[in-house]
Amino acid sequence: MTPTRLTALALAVLLALSTAPAHAATADDGPLVPKVTDGLIDTADTGTLGLERAARAETITVFAPGDDDLKYNHGVVLMPFKGRLYAQWQSSAVDEDAPDTIVTYATSADGKTWSDPAPLTTPRTDGYTSSGGWWTDGKTLVAYLNVWPRALTPRGGHTEYVTSTDGRSWSSPKRVTGADGQPVDGIIEQDVKALPGGRVLTAFHVQPGLFVKPYYTDDPLGVSGWTQGRFDNQPNTPKMSRELEPSWYRRPDGSVVMVFRDQGGGTYRKLAAVSTDDGATWSPSAETNVPDSRTKQSAGNLPDGTAYLVGNPTGARNRFPLSVLTSADGVTFDAAYNLRTAEDLQPRRYEGLYKSAGYSYPKSIVWDGFLYAAYGTNKEDVQLSRVPVADLARRGGPAAVPGRGVLSHDNGWDTGLLDGDYRVTMNLWRGENGSSFRLYENGEPIAARDLAHGGTAPQSVTIPVTGRTNGSYVYTGELVNSKGVTATTSVTVKVTQASPATPVLSAAAPGRDGSVRVTADLWWGTNATSYRFLEGTSVVAEGTLVARTPGAQAAVLDVTGRAPGSYTFVAEFGNAAGTTRSAPLTSTEISTMSPGTRKRGGSKPRPTPAGVPVAITSPGSRATAAEIVSISVGIGKIRSASGASCRSSPLTRVRTRRPDTSPISSRVTRQGPIGQ
Repeated sequence: MTPTRLTALALAVLLALSTAPAHAATADDGPLVPKVTDGLIDTADTGTLGLERAARAETITVFAPGDDDLKYNHGVVLMPFKGRLYAQWQSSAVDEDAPDTIVTYATSADGKTWSDPAPLTTPRTDGYTSSGGWWTDGKTLVAYLNVWPRALTPRGGHTEYVTSTDGRSWSSPKRVTGADGQPVDGIIEQDVKALPGGRVLTAFHVQPGLFVKPYYTDDPLGVSGWTQGRFDNQPNTPKMSRELEPSWYRRPDGSVVMVFRDQGGGTYRKLAAVSTDDGATWSPSAETNVPDSRTKQSAGNLPDGTAYLVGNPTGARNRFPLSVLTSADGVTFDAAYNLRTAEDLQPRRYEGLYKSAGYSYPKSIVWDGFLYAAYGTNKEDVQLSRVPVADLARRGGPAAVPGRGVLSHDNGWDTGLLDGDYRVTMNLWRGENGSSFRLYENGEPIAARDLAHGGTAPQSVTIPVTGRTNGSYVYTGELVNSKGVTATTSVTVKVTQASPATPVLSAAAPGRDGSVRVTADLWWGTNATSYRFLEGTSVVAEGTLVARTPGAQAAVLDVTGRAPGSYTFVAEFGNAAGTTRSAPLTSTEISTMSPGTRKRGGSKPRPTPAGVPVAITSPGSRATAAEIVSISVGIGKIRSASGASCRSSPLTRVRTRRPDTSPISSRVTRQGPIGQ
């Protein structure tokens, strides 16, 4: 072909591409997204969608309001914890998202008989709080609380949490934080689950407005370290993304599929995106052919790996029936059943703003041999439906009881310290797979993970363990499948360095006004999460630190203006395992200070203690440019992050003082961590 004809052909192709109509992403544009087989769902049949009812499905009422109760109830989320099932939801007297909205919960030992509701929050004066769902590391239960400030525009909010070790007594609310130590400015989605490796995965609707982004954390408690996955939203409005309110499940190949409500695309079908690296990066969302009612949904995996979708696949706004769709490969959903239909939908008893008929905002969990789906019926009654897992499983049962797994740990290998944060791993090298794994610490259950059954292929799961104090911990485990239970080997972890390393106090040369900075340095060792400066027995400053064991940490105290005399300062560094105190630093008065001679002989940096690796504590000339920049940037971020949580004493007049042989001034002005 001649160059002239090639050029003409290229121009023709470019012209065709430039004039082709734009289209939304579809399943053909990227990784395989979920689909339903043709004819599975009949959206013209508004009563049943052409589906049969699951034969052994049963419906249970958690709470039904009377005339004297809160009559709006919605956003029901379930979580097992220490042998009981917990249900959380939001309640108000009449209307949705009203100022009197609170978050409440109830518990059950068998999933059928439930306690009376108990409040987790009280009404706010600056907005309202809605249910954010649950998470647990096995020892502590986390209740997420979504806070919607009234004055925030466009509409959005942030996430707080409270914790409990007994399911009855709760901590004070705190903000959920990201990997940078800063609060996450976003509303958490109520589908917090863990991958087999222990990574916790969900999504936040981030400010400004409500733009959904996948997030993950390796904090087993799910309250810190949240990192935003790389995901590009489809175009929509300046106030919210097209994708909203997602859930997710795994495929047999390990990929993760996140399904979304399509808020802005004009469809009543789900959107979906795929991650092949445990939530770090995601494909663009694509339209599926799975019908939806443009509402929250729930997705997950049964113990044998079967993927399921729970929701209202009506292809219209009505939120009934409530159905479950299943797939053996996580791509093609070719079986479906109803859990509730229009036939057994009770009438709404009380009126209220945005209260509509149906089974709204379902969220699901697998517990004790059942798939549970909880929802608000007519946004009024708190109910759940459950069906035996065996009735839905698609990937075939095991041929025998599980093989014997081997437990190991990485304490001492991960940071060089026998600290209280480590990972326990179960490896099944040969034998029949388990469908779930249970981990015990000194005989008490602390974690459970669902596993994908892969026949007799090797199987592995890792459980992060954090916050252990000094002592010995014996870990045992159980692999479970439908044929039986097999105990794993045991492993013992010895913790001797759980508390922070000892901080060292020093003082810089004073400024011309007599001000001086006292620094508490943790040069190397187990890191702290908080610090305090004490003068005598009085706390003069305190704040938070970001732990990055075994790296260096520091906190500073600026002191000015005290009456003549002697002053002694002590620093305390703390974490969940305990508190460590520095040696005291005592100051004595100096009468004058000449600006012309205050640095005679040059200034001297703080000495590095014996035995501390110089590369860690003193980047200096041995550090590369990239290391120096990284350290400098980290200082700025951490100082900013700690400012809101630091406390200082009132300012007074400057007076110059000397600590031992180093000049010091005497008035506390500001303080904060550096070099974390």
